[in-house]
Amino acid sequence: MSMRHSRGNKSLFSLYFLISALVSQCAQAELPPGPGKSLVEAVCVSCHSTGRIERTAGFDSAAEWRAFIESMVQLAEPQANTIASYLAEHFPADPKRKPQLIDGPVQISIEEWMVPTLGQRARDPIEAPDGSIWWTGMWASLV
Repeated sequence: MSMRHSRGNKSLFSLYFLISALVSQCAQAELPPGPGKSLVEAVCVSCHSTGRIERTAGFDSAAEWRAFIESMVQLAEPQANTIASYLAEHFPADPKRKPQLIDGPVQISIEEWMVPTLGQRARDPIEAPDGSIWWTGMWASLV
């Protein structure tokens, strides 16, 4: 797959991502009451809008939420458990938000990796001519 961007396309992509980020941050939803709500608001909402949490595909268990949280931030055991339990109770897996399988033969190759800085969700990875992978970190202006 070849990716080519003209200067105009880069400007449009940059504008799109800026607007998306602003809209996402402004989309605040009221979280359901319960043990852990204030902790979620203090920890999770420092990076994510409540709307983003509300629109998640969710997970089937607190353990799955915990693994997801650990990919973003390191928390003390009690905090991580409280947040994961709250999210599992109020934001279980939602099959409507899961990807849909398609019929027919499909061959893909996916390589996953943990970014070296916690909380920096890798975005827009691209392969350089020398084979190295360049990516941007969402929350700290990293390349």
